[in-house]
Amino acid sequence: MKQKVLVIGQSDYKPGFSLVGVDYITLSEPSEVRKLLRKIYEEKNYGLVIIEDDYEKYFDHRTKLIVYESTNPLFFLLSFDTKHKVSVEEQISEVIRMSLGVQLKIKS
Repeated sequence: MKQKVLVIGQSDYKPGFSLVGVDYITLSEPSEVRKLLRKIYEEKNYGLVIIEDDYEKYFDHRTKLIVYESTNPLFFLLSFDTKHKVSVEEQISEVIRMSLGVQLKIKS
Protein backbone atom coordinates (compact mmCIF):
# COMPACT_ATOMS: atom_id res chain seq x y z
CA MET A 1 0.00 0.00 0.00
CA LYS A 2 1.29 3.43 -0.96
CA GLN A 3 1.59 5.75 2.02
CA LYS A 4 1.08 9.48 1.74
CA VAL A 5 2.12 12.61 3.58
CA LEU A 6 -0.34 14.52 5.76
CA VAL A 7 -0.02 17.95 7.33
CA ILE A 8 -2.22 19.02 10.24
CA GLY A 9 -2.19 22.78 10.65
CA GLN A 10 -3.90 26.11 10.27
CA SER A 11 -5.61 26.89 6.97
CA ASP A 12 -3.02 29.51 5.96
CA TYR A 13 -0.63 26.87 4.61
CA LYS A 14 -3.13 24.51 2.97
CA PRO A 15 -2.80 25.89 -0.61
CA GLY A 16 0.98 25.50 -0.66
CA PHE A 17 1.01 21.93 0.61
CA SER A 18 -1.94 20.97 -1.61
CA LEU A 19 -0.06 22.21 -4.69
CA VAL A 20 2.61 19.56 -4.13
CA GLY A 21 0.11 16.77 -3.50
CA VAL A 22 0.26 16.69 0.28
CA ASP A 23 -2.97 15.98 2.15
CA TYR A 24 -3.84 18.75 4.61
CA ILE A 25 -6.27 18.86 7.52
CA THR A 26 -7.33 21.94 9.47
CA LEU A 27 -9.22 21.17 12.65
CA SER A 28 -12.24 23.26 13.61
CA GLU A 29 -11.53 22.43 17.25
CA PRO A 30 -7.84 22.03 18.18
CA SER A 31 -8.72 19.56 20.92
CA GLU A 32 -9.86 17.13 18.17
CA VAL A 33 -6.19 16.48 17.41
CA ARG A 34 -5.99 13.60 19.92
CA LYS A 35 -8.80 11.65 18.26
CA LEU A 36 -7.46 12.37 14.77
CA LEU A 37 -3.90 11.27 15.59
CA ARG A 38 -5.10 8.00 17.13
CA LYS A 39 -7.17 7.30 14.02
CA ILE A 40 -4.22 8.05 11.72
CA TYR A 41 -1.97 5.82 13.82
CA GLU A 42 -4.41 2.90 13.66
CA GLU A 43 -5.24 3.18 9.95
CA LYS A 44 -1.61 3.49 8.72
CA ASN A 45 -2.62 5.34 5.52
CA TYR A 46 0.12 7.93 5.97
CA GLY A 47 3.85 7.39 6.13
CA LEU A 48 4.64 10.89 7.40
CA VAL A 49 2.38 13.16 9.44
CA ILE A 50 3.57 16.73 10.03
CA ILE A 51 1.75 18.44 12.89
CA GLU A 52 1.86 22.15 13.57
CA ASP A 53 3.49 22.35 16.99
CA ASP A 54 0.72 24.57 18.39
CA TYR A 55 -1.41 21.41 18.66
CA GLU A 56 1.05 19.79 21.09
CA LYS A 57 -0.58 21.51 24.07
CA TYR A 58 -3.72 19.43 23.40
CA PHE A 59 -1.90 16.07 23.58
CA ASP A 60 -2.67 13.77 26.47
CA HIS A 61 -0.18 11.14 27.65
CA ARG A 62 -1.36 8.46 25.20
CA THR A 63 -1.19 10.86 22.25
CA LYS A 64 2.34 11.90 23.21
CA LEU A 65 3.43 8.25 23.24
CA ILE A 66 1.97 7.72 19.78
CA VAL A 67 3.54 10.87 18.32
CA TYR A 68 6.98 10.50 19.89
CA GLU A 69 7.44 6.74 19.55
CA SER A 70 5.73 5.77 16.30
CA THR A 71 7.79 4.98 13.23
CA ASN A 72 4.83 4.05 11.03
CA PRO A 73 3.59 6.62 10.53
CA LEU A 74 6.40 8.94 11.45
CA PHE A 75 5.01 11.98 13.25
CA PHE A 76 6.89 15.26 13.22
CA LEU A 77 6.06 18.51 15.00
CA LEU A 78 6.79 21.58 12.91
CA SER A 79 6.55 25.26 13.78
CA PHE A 80 4.96 27.43 11.09
CA ASP A 81 5.59 30.55 13.19
CA THR A 82 7.80 32.97 11.26
CA LYS A 83 9.40 34.05 14.55
CA HIS A 84 10.64 30.50 15.24
CA LYS A 85 14.42 30.19 15.55
CA VAL A 86 14.60 27.61 12.74
CA SER A 87 12.93 28.29 9.38
CA VAL A 88 10.21 26.00 8.02
CA GLU A 89 12.57 25.03 5.18
CA GLU A 90 15.27 23.94 7.63
CA GLN A 91 12.74 22.02 9.71
CA ILE A 92 11.43 20.17 6.64
CA SER A 93 14.99 19.41 5.51
CA GLU A 94 15.62 17.89 8.95
CA VAL A 95 12.49 15.72 8.65
CA ILE A 96 13.72 14.42 5.29
CA ARG A 97 17.21 13.81 6.63
CA MET A 98 15.88 11.93 9.66
CA SER A 99 13.41 9.78 7.72
CA LEU A 100 15.41 9.09 4.55
CA GLY A 101 18.97 9.49 5.76
CA VAL A 102 19.60 12.04 3.00
CA GLN A 103 20.36 15.73 3.41
CA LEU A 104 18.15 17.81 1.11
CA LYS A 105 18.58 21.54 0.58
CA ILE A 106 15.33 23.39 -0.04
CA LYS A 107 15.62 26.71 -1.84
CA SER A 108 13.03 29.34 -1.09
